[in-house]
Order: sequence, then C-alpha cells, then structure tokens
Amino acid sequence: MDQVLTIDDVLKSKVYVNEKGGVNFHSPRQYIEPFLEKFKNINGVRYDVKASGSVVNKEEDDTVNVAYGRIGVKVTFPDEYRPNKDHSSVVGMVYALDIAKPVMKVYSGEDADACLNLCIFGAQYFHSAEILAGTANIYERAELYIDGIQKQLSEFQKIYEKLNDRQYKGKEIDEVMGHILRASYANKFIGTNPVLAALKDLENPKSVYAIKEDSTSAWNIYSAMTQYITDKVDIAEKPTKTVMVSNLFHSSF
Repeated sequence: MDQVLTIDDVLKSKVYVNEKGGVNFHSPRQYIEPFLEKFKNINGVRYDVKASGSVVNKEEDDTVNVAYGRIGVKVTFPDEYRPNKDHSSVVGMVYALDIAKPVMKVYSGEDADACLNLCIFGAQYFHSAEILAGTANIYERAELYIDGIQKQLSEFQKIYEKLNDRQYKGKEIDEVMGHILRASYANKFIGTNPVLAALKDLENPKSVYAIKEDSTSAWNIYSAMTQYITDKVDIAEKPTKTVMVSNLFHSSF
C-alpha cells in the first residue's frame, strides 16, 4: 500500500538495506535532492511524495528508523504550464531498491486533475536506469524534460484533441475494445487487467467513463485504462505501464 509523505518525511528517512542484495545504497536525500534541485528556478511548483515497502526499526534510544524500498516524487508545474483546463504538467522520479536490479526512473507527462491519471505520450518522455550503474543521466534527463516542457504541452494537446475527436458507436466499440484486448494480451507487461477494468467502467452507468447514448471516445477508453494503473499499480511501475498503454493507443489510433 502506497504511503503519502511530505518532502521532509522522505528526506529524513533512513537508508534502505536490501538484505538479499547485499548492496549499500545512498540515503533518500542523496537520491532525491539532485532531482529537486532542477526545479529551483520555477516558482509555484508542488511536490507530491509516495512510498511503499517501509521497514521500521527501533533504535536503542527509542527513536524510530524508517526506510522505504520504493519512493516516488512528482513535481506539478504551476497553472501557466497547463496543456488544457483538465490537465496539469508533471515531471516525476521514482526508484525501487527492493528488486534484484535496483532501478530509478524519470518521466514527464500530464496528470488529469479529476482523477490523477498520468498520461505519458511518447517513449522519449520516460527514462530508466539501473542505480548501480550510476544515476547522473537520470538527473540530466529530468533537466531536458523541464527545458522541453512547452514542446511537450503542444504535442500532448494535439493527441488529446485527436483521441477526443475519435468517436465510436455501437458495434465499433466492441471492435475497438476487442482489438485493444488482443494487443494487451500479447504484451505481457501491460496484461489484460487494465482493459477488463476499463470495460467494466464503460458498461457501468454510474462510472465517469460510462458509454453514453451508445457512444464513447478513444480518449475516454484510454482514461478508463489508465484509471486502473492509477488505482492498482505500484508507484515504481506506474510510469512504465502508462508509457506502454500510451504506445498501444499510438499504434491503434
């Protein structure tokens, strides 16, 4: 279960020790502060932090030592960086230390304000690196994302409009969902769960993604799929799965 933290919480947390890996990691502060430093000249950003895999140890002086196997930091840009009225621009960093090959990822995308679904359209807006091989390129990529945010906003708005304009009616909905289901089944990393969850929401009259008057848009289907990622997928895998779902829609529409 993800825990919501403050920046101070996570910067004060302790070094995570992976007993199976026998690796000496840096403190969260050493991983996170170089990322946060990239935003120092942008006024009005907001920081959101989530963590999972917590380990709590009690020291001899009764103080509590808390460490986290997985940490995600998302930076939301101020309103002047909005691609449209429904989305906010974000750049995020996540890392996972509790796996065989510890990894750090950085991404740039848009968050849907109503449901916090992450949208990353394009593999160029996602970068992953094994921590033991060095993390300098992660911070360099984050800086590139910040510098290129205006171009990204324009690209996102075009895709957003295209998918909203693409409407499906009646049997067309069955056909497109069947296509997406087959493509997701072929991609084992995406799997069929996001598609099945989207189908359930599309057929539920009480859902915000419900089919209305026997019609829905490609964007509504995409949003229903990413809702599953928002609700069910671990913080370290959310950007990866989001990119894969976005690529699926690129190839399908």
